Amino acid sequence: MNSTMSKLSVAVRKPVIKIVSKPTPVTYIGPGRAKEAGRLLQMLGAKKALVITDSFLHQSGLLDGVEESIRSAGVEHIVYDGVQPDPTFAIVAEAKKACSGCDAVVAVGGGSVMDTAKAVAAAVANHTSAEA
Repeated sequence: MNSTMSKLSVAVRKPVIKIVSKPTPVTYIGPGRAKEAGRLLQMLGAKKALVITDSFLHQSGLLDGVEESIRSAGVEHIVYDGVQPDPTFAIVAEAKKACSGCDAVVAVGGGSVMDTAKAVAAAVANHTSAEA
């Protein structure tokens, strides 16, 4: 087989990839950043935000600064604290349901929280399910 046929053969076997739009996240990391959440949401024109976190952060009061900042900025918010390590599609679907009426997603926590928030934002932006 010549090299042209070889390349064509490989190209034909490649899977078709669905292109989806993905929101561009703004990431703030470090001491005092929680106090900036409301200002950032306000700058982006958000009216209602879904704050995604885990139950430990929510129950320990570590989320209080973020919530106060959001309230002070006049942005309505809902907290979803059901994130578990290695989140499943069911967790993402549940968080997406909580996002109803929201125009922003705020993630406060570690990798699983970030993964859940990104999946929720992408599903909402693309009007699709968590699995799509």
